[in-house]
Amino acid sequence: MNISPELPVHRPAVLELNRLAFKGDEESRLIKNLARDNSILASFVALDGGEVVGHILFSPLHLTVNGKRIDAVALAPMCVVPSRQKQGIGTLLVEHGIEAMKSAAHDAIIVLGHVDFYPRFGFRHDLARNLACAFNQYEAFMGLELRAGSLGGKPGTCTYARAFA
Repeated sequence: MNISPELPVHRPAVLELNRLAFKGDEESRLIKNLARDNSILASFVALDGGEVVGHILFSPLHLTVNGKRIDAVALAPMCVVPSRQKQGIGTLLVEHGIEAMKSAAHDAIIVLGHVDFYPRFGFRHDLARNLACAFNQYEAFMGLELRAGSLGGKPGTCTYARAFA
């Protein structure tokens, strides 16, 4: 298994993988719209023998906490080919993505994701619930501090890239 940056040659497989994993076209359309708007900060694929078996994407997020701008990113989408789920591929993708976002000096990551999956990486709803956002009432809306105290459960605002609308 190899995690690497998504290359243009991977895009058709990434779009198909997202369509299969999410049982619809919404995430594939999101990826296309983020690309159209130049709003992809990082996109990684899990490759097994050259086959794309997983994908994770990060985009810019306008985030303020206590009136101060926080350098945050949105994690979405992330998926693994259905026949390969529960084999650690998603874990590898998320761990790789977190390290890449730390290396890029981002302060925080926000995700709307599975409450049984993301907390193992440190994502917590209490860190994000006071951010004014369309998703903050959901337990699945979680934050991860890459810089200690950057979120802290404090009040703020969270605006996703236009492609999410």
